[in-house]
Amino acid sequence: AKVKGADMNFDDLEKMMGKLMSKKVRRAWPESERGPGINAKGEMTVAGLELGNIFITVQPLLGVEGDPMRLLFERDLTPHPQYCAAYEWMRLPEDLGGAGAQAVIHLGMHGTVEWLPGQPLGNDRQSWSDEMLGGLPNIYVYAANNPSESILAKRRGYGTLVSYNVPPYGRAGLYLELANLKDL
Repeated sequence: AKVKGADMNFDDLEKMMGKLMSKKVRRAWPESERGPGINAKGEMTVAGLELGNIFITVQPLLGVEGDPMRLLFERDLTPHPQYCAAYEWMRLPEDLGGAGAQAVIHLGMHGTVEWLPGQPLGNDRQSWSDEMLGGLPNIYVYAANNPSESILAKRRGYGTLVSYNVPPYGRAGLYLELANLKDL
């Protein structure tokens, strides 16, 4: 395994995203509030591990530190610049300095790309989930016991769902001392 990543400035991001969407990001995130994932030079940092032809990274934080749900409810807010940089860099071909991803696999429940601002009933080119994923196939490993959120991952994140059952569990009961306390 080797560490792979990039630091990029806003001009780099604009070249990848285009003027319309990057203008929205600049307006929503002034330089003083650029969000997480910004290095000392003010650049967005994207990093992960490369194992052969697989790149593994942690999905960037969804929203604002201290107020992670803000992005879900403020229609004019965009994903923070480093979030955008991560997805744009993953899609960028390797010969242009990116990761050259040919697909994305989201593990666990739930990711964040399907929760980004945009059309509630489907995407258009100005929906953030559409902008972040572009044409990448999105394979989504999702728990079978949460159909309502998995449908959102399918509808807004274009996810191809691979469901799994949650392992069975049973009541553990109380330790003897706690059981005795309960009986008091």
